[in-house]
Amino acid sequence: MQRPLRQMGTLESSLVRGDFSPDDYEKINRDYFDEILKSRAWSAFPSGWYNPSCEGAASFSLHLPEARDIIHYAVDEGASLGESRSSIVRLVGQWENRPLEHDEITICPSVSSCNLAVLYVLKEAGIDTILFESPAYYATLQQAELLKMEFIRLPTFRAERFEADLERFESILYSRSNCAIWLTQPRFGIGSNQCLKRLRHLGEILGPRRMLVIDEAAEQMFPSVTSGLSQMRCPVFRTRGIVKGVGLNGIRASVILHPPQWRSNFEEILEAAGASLDRFSLSNVALLADTPMLLPTMLRIANAQVRRERAKLEIMSLGSWMQPTPLENGYIGAIMLDLSCIVGSYARKRSALLGFCKDRRMPIVLGSSIGFAFDDEFEAVRINYFTPTENIEKTGAILLEAGEDLRVIKGL
Repeated sequence: MQRPLRQMGTLESSLVRGDFSPDDYEKINRDYFDEILKSRAWSAFPSGWYNPSCEGAASFSLHLPEARDIIHYAVDEGASLGESRSSIVRLVGQWENRPLEHDEITICPSVSSCNLAVLYVLKEAGIDTILFESPAYYATLQQAELLKMEFIRLPTFRAERFEADLERFESILYSRSNCAIWLTQPRFGIGSNQCLKRLRHLGEILGPRRMLVIDEAAEQMFPSVTSGLSQMRCPVFRTRGIVKGVGLNGIRASVILHPPQWRSNFEEILEAAGASLDRFSLSNVALLADTPMLLPTMLRIANAQVRRERAKLEIMSLGSWMQPTPLENGYIGAIMLDLSCIVGSYARKRSALLGFCKDRRMPIVLGSSIGFAFDDEFEAVRINYFTPTENIEKTGAILLEAGEDLRVIKGL
């Protein structure tokens, strides 16, 4: 029996392909998944940190500092971090496959605080507009909005491998001199790597007066993908979690990689950006530099886990309405659902999917909350691959069942 399609009254009926739907994450949870989330009684939980399983983290041994070592918090100003900073500079240099100067990085507690610091510095430098290639991380969009910076979201689509057309960048930049382009690497919610040739082309388009920012929050490649960029025509700022790609989100240490002449600009705004560091995280990350092969080994194990779990999901998806994004780096991806097999409006299809997942007790996060541009032929479901295999398999099974349950044979 076909499930009745339930109307969803909050979605804009005037949306066209390439628009961005309102992020109704809170409303969806309230209307569909509130009881499930509060009781923690879900059958599967594809998007969240449910019973995380991070194989790469197993090699990491925590160092417990002495009480006297954690009396004071720290801020990465001047040489105040001492030997810990030198160790982290050396570690990131190994990741970049070249020695780094002292002034080429600034250390912050999280990638979000790194991104906020970059936005502060860009604004102080006269940048008033940010061009975000979608999907963009929601917190960075909120930060730009709070700083009263104009931002433009460039839509990307599955058929174009989620790459915004370079001519679109050029047409916008033609009339705007004080702007920056903001990308994610790997692509947020997708997991594919940016093409270095394309990044260099963007650098040429931007020129020396505009900026390029690359959010590399969960980079797992060692050396990093963007370490091969070398000299660019425009200033480049990159933000990266040191152990986020391994799944160790409780270790609060991230870095901004920037031209050395920008170091003083970042030092000036670290307090305002909430970028104070805790000594526990600082000392543990610094110790990674003492065992040069440890971080690349952990990242390699983490990436192998993600690829293995994605491959299982891809096999499950063959011949169905679902397809996982081609994740090759990082651990956050999406499952793309082909809505063309269901009749009715996009809003009705979306509502039916949410209702089905509610009945199967599986909370989901949809494309509008991941940052995907609106496309009425597809819906995206976020998936975090740092989770047990059974959670991945149950997620796939429920979505396959949803595809069969909601399908209406056209012409009947």
